[in-house]
Amino acid sequence: MKIGDSFIDFKGLMIDGPAGCHSMEPKIMRLLQVLVDNAGQVMTREDLITAVWGVEYGGDERLSRGISILRKALGDKRGQYKHIVTISRVGYRLIATIDQTNPGHLPNHSPTQPASPETPETISPLPIPDTPKPGSISKMRATSLKNIGAAAGLLMAFVIIGFLVLSGSRAREALSLQAKMERGFTHVENFTPKGAISEAQSIFSGILANDPNHAAARAGLAFSIFREYTHLEQDPALLQRAKAHAEAALRKDEHLAIANVAVAWAAEFEGKFDRAHEYLDRADILDPRNMLSMEGRYRTYGKQGQIEKAGDILDMAIAAYPNRALFYTYRGTYFIRKGNLDASENDFRRAIALSPDSPRTYAQLAHNLHLQSQTDKAVGIIQQGLKINETALLYNNLGTYLFFQGQYGLAASAFEKTLELSGDSHDYLYWANLGDAYRWSKDKKNEATTAYRRALQLLQMELDRYPHDNNLKSRAALFNAKLGNLDKAQSYMDSFNLTANSPSIQLYRSVVTYEILSNRAKALQYLGATIKSNYPMIEILNDPELTLLRQDPDYHKLLAKTKNK
Repeated sequence: MKIGDSFIDFKGLMIDGPAGCHSMEPKIMRLLQVLVDNAGQVMTREDLITAVWGVEYGGDERLSRGISILRKALGDKRGQYKHIVTISRVGYRLIATIDQTNPGHLPNHSPTQPASPETPETISPLPIPDTPKPGSISKMRATSLKNIGAAAGLLMAFVIIGFLVLSGSRAREALSLQAKMERGFTHVENFTPKGAISEAQSIFSGILANDPNHAAARAGLAFSIFREYTHLEQDPALLQRAKAHAEAALRKDEHLAIANVAVAWAAEFEGKFDRAHEYLDRADILDPRNMLSMEGRYRTYGKQGQIEKAGDILDMAIAAYPNRALFYTYRGTYFIRKGNLDASENDFRRAIALSPDSPRTYAQLAHNLHLQSQTDKAVGIIQQGLKINETALLYNNLGTYLFFQGQYGLAASAFEKTLELSGDSHDYLYWANLGDAYRWSKDKKNEATTAYRRALQLLQMELDRYPHDNNLKSRAALFNAKLGNLDKAQSYMDSFNLTANSPSIQLYRSVVTYEILSNRAKALQYLGATIKSNYPMIEILNDPELTLLRQDPDYHKLLAKTKNK
């Protein structure tokens, strides 16, 4: 069978096409078979899970991983799906052409055998030399010796030329490999341009196809998959793939700095911070001030709540790499956590100047302006970013700002666009934001429950990795409160302590959570701390969850006191 330009061998569990030859798992091929049997029809996630895994053994993550693997094997690129498309909040549909008449045999990928020389139609008999005349023997011998010497010299020349050609060919091959490696890591380090991450994966995969023992290429593939996880889709299956490649690279060469960094990244994403620092320390001995090592160190310190150490790493990184946009973006986020919005804005603008095609930096600059109660300007920055690159992240932020401007219908459509662009998103924030828009829109209130439940499912995976993260706990409390799980919401609020120095966003979530829990006294207590932390007033003044609180006389007294101070 042929689907699009790919040959499918269901019995041999193989897919061969423009994206290469892939050996597939039985369940993945079963998933493809179900889609083929229902080609052109929308298959719900529930129907696919039941058909492939069964009700008792299925799960959302298995289906999402299966669709992702099929898309890669068939050659689909993110945002350019030509085989399997996502039907937002419903399921999937196979849209590629299917050729059932094809014999179904995959092209032969075994090593090519040398062709046998053709047999000539007629073989002329060898000529019989004339009998030499007397006295000519010595002359013939001399001539033969001359011919033999000439032939030997010619043979030696061919050997030398062949050696030089072969040596040159090997040199060009080595240079080509070096160029590929450099290009691959350039994409890993500058991953924001459209298609950069997939190009990096293609480069490293190609190198490994010829040399599976190439440790540096194996580490590079791990980094490119980490980039896909952090900046395209937070699918847990991607983390497992990246970790496997990182550990394989380290097994091949434990003295390779980037292999140690890759293993450190894997440990960081699993919440094993001590292990992450251990391998980063080893990498720093082998390659001091490695760019990827500094990046991993900053994130690890940040997740541990060691903000000052994270800031020190960023200062070192910017000093070492003054034209690296990502480090300015990270420092902009760091300054937001420190409450220095002016310094944060400057860093984000510097990052955009260095890398104008990064949608994430536009989103973060817009967030900074929103925190300064300049939401109209924030929307303008998002529009600038959308002109360059339409991404899920930018539409998600646009929906957030529209929500706090009271445009719930427009916000809902922006969040729907977010999920459409991201495919089956694994970002809990996208689903929670969609739930908020549905919760307050006129005609989609009933759909809010599904969105919040999905947000909590995805958030729980993060909590399993980082069980002591107060930021995640505050989100879990808020999502449960909005879903009506009031006891769970209260339990999460009791599991961590808030102070006046807590991050402003956590203080604000507590205000909303306690208001939903009908604990007005606690809501007003944390509202005062929220206002003092310079949280954007546009959200406090326009959040529909706080409508009743804003009618309380104590709210106005609190607002008057805070403004006077």
